[in-house]
Amino acid sequence: MSIDVSHGCGHFPGGSFARWRRAVAKAAGIPLPLMDGYGAEPAALARGLAVDSEPWDVRRWVEEVIACLPIPWSTFAHDPIVPLLNTPDDDGGIAAVACGSLADRLEQLLALLTDGPGDDVDRLRARTRTFIDGLRRAAVAGEDVTLSG
Repeated sequence: MSIDVSHGCGHFPGGSFARWRRAVAKAAGIPLPLMDGYGAEPAALARGLAVDSEPWDVRRWVEEVIACLPIPWSTFAHDPIVPLLNTPDDDGGIAAVACGSLADRLEQLLALLTDGPGDDVDRLRARTRTFIDGLRRAAVAGEDVTLSG
């Protein structure tokens, strides 16, 4: 499914929007796959780990970590990147009041973006620059950025 983002933020074919957000989250230090709404189901994670074959202290540590999942978004509430990462791919959006600070945060992350699956660093950074420019246009216009799939 392709994603179109308003204000010229970009067009993301196939799974490129998800890959781009994972790269941005990684640069921001946010473990996106473990976040609420991203499928971090404790029971499934426990089944996926071979905790029975591990020593007792490792097994206990894994069980304690799994019990804390999924990580609530409030953990990162201070980070302006959250509105981008915690919005649905289809019919999601970013409020106008968040666009300026999100653009600033993405600017900070540009140098930290690294290769992702199917994307090289130059493509990731170019895509991010385009998104930043669109966010700035939306902020000036006082309009929400919308995602549609």
